[in-house]
Amino acid sequence: MNSGWVGQGPLRSPAETGPAALSPELNGGSGRSRRSGRAGYELLIRPDGLRAAEITLFADALRKRWGSTCDDGPQILLASFNAWESMEPTLIRWIQRVCSETPCFHLGLRNFGGQPPSSICLRIPDIAPLDKLTGRLRVIEDYVDGGQGQRIRWTLRPQLTLGGPLAERDYLEAVHAHAGLEYHADIRVHRMMLRKTESNGKAHVVNIFPFHP
Repeated sequence: MNSGWVGQGPLRSPAETGPAALSPELNGGSGRSRRSGRAGYELLIRPDGLRAAEITLFADALRKRWGSTCDDGPQILLASFNAWESMEPTLIRWIQRVCSETPCFHLGLRNFGGQPPSSICLRIPDIAPLDKLTGRLRVIEDYVDGGQGQRIRWTLRPQLTLGGPLAERDYLEAVHAHAGLEYHADIRVHRMMLRKTESNGKAHVVNIFPFHP
């Protein structure tokens, strides 16, 4: 974590900091073009701490009974977008700055639900902390869009996804099976992740952003 970012005045988007912040193909530099290095990115949160093992058990049961193909474990998807890999270092710097100035926060989990068309989740009734976080992360929007990447797709109602995608019949059966189950828990969120999906379909976490303690 680059603690030097903290307290350096109001946030401005990477696109506002001048050509030096942009990747070579955007500002006329002589660097090798990375047009072939386009990738998909996701901003997500995974539960950790005392509740993580318990929540993972729910996800494992879902996979064993209904054949969920999600191997990434429970997660909250905040946003997804496409960008050139040459933009990645600047994106990481600015996301790091936002996260280093964002305090850790709590989320309440209340019962199970379905995420149409094919996923099962734990509901988050109060998404205000997530809305506040994504509001600050919008500082990167102009940079992603100006870099001819796809506009950022923000999750309008984030939930803690346990698994998916499921076939339609399995999804409906799983929703029905979980409808009468009660689950209440609170989790403390300490960090966010940036996951990258390469052109060959392989996905991996490229950076972890701790929140301010």
